Amino acid sequence: MARLLIVISLFVSLVGLVIAWPLVRAAVQFRPVRGEVLDVITVPADNGRVRVIIAYEYPLPTPGERAIGYTLTDERLQPVPDPEMDAQQAESLRRNLPGRAVRIYYEVNRPIDSAFMLSPVSDKGGLRAEHGALMVLIGIAFSIIGQLARMRR
Repeated sequence: MARLLIVISLFVSLVGLVIAWPLVRAAVQFRPVRGEVLDVITVPADNGRVRVIIAYEYPLPTPGERAIGYTLTDERLQPVPDPEMDAQQAESLRRNLPGRAVRIYYEVNRPIDSAFMLSPVSDKGGLRAEHGALMVLIGIAFSIIGQLARMRR
């Protein structure tokens, strides 16, 4: 039973690490800061839909300086194009997003060129990175239980 728990813990931890990789990468490669959504800009697009551009503001490393960004990424930290939606959905975003606190990431040496925000409207298919981190913790817990079971023998 102890070996089974240890094998399960290794499997769950490895799968969790693969799923949590974007979160680990963001923590290592980018600096997270607290920003704020300034405005939601709508531009007419094809088929009667509108393209939504989300403008956000975030602090720079230099005290008192702030910058504005527009780049959005998905949960896997891949850039996504500005979303297109119907006018009613866009109006809902225009009412609800401005003023909302968001997490902005940027490279320390290039805070203006590399800034991005996780898109609040991107398709969130699959497991999120936070779920992967939880799987790693569960795997560690199973490993501890398996080791304790081995020691009881």
